[in-house]
Amino acid sequence: MDRGAIDVGKRVKLAVPVPDPRCVMTTVAQEGLERDPEILKALARHNRLDFAGAGLYPCAGVYAVVASSGTIRTGDPVTPS
Repeated sequence: MDRGAIDVGKRVKLAVPVPDPRCVMTTVAQEGLERDPEILKALARHNRLDFAGAGLYPCAGVYAVVASSGTIRTGDPVTPS
């Protein structure tokens, strides 16, 4: 399942094969933040995506693979390709 690609600057291209399913670890307290089970619940309600044909999972982010390398600089445009 290919979700496309992202161009960063003039030369860098990232292939985006699958979304990133999230687990209960998103709810665990972190330094300065309390435990919050609503984070995973919100993803499950609003952003359930097919993960590699295995079913619908609460997702946030994507996995990406460098398809074309180069230098990335602050301010470089990031665009779908």
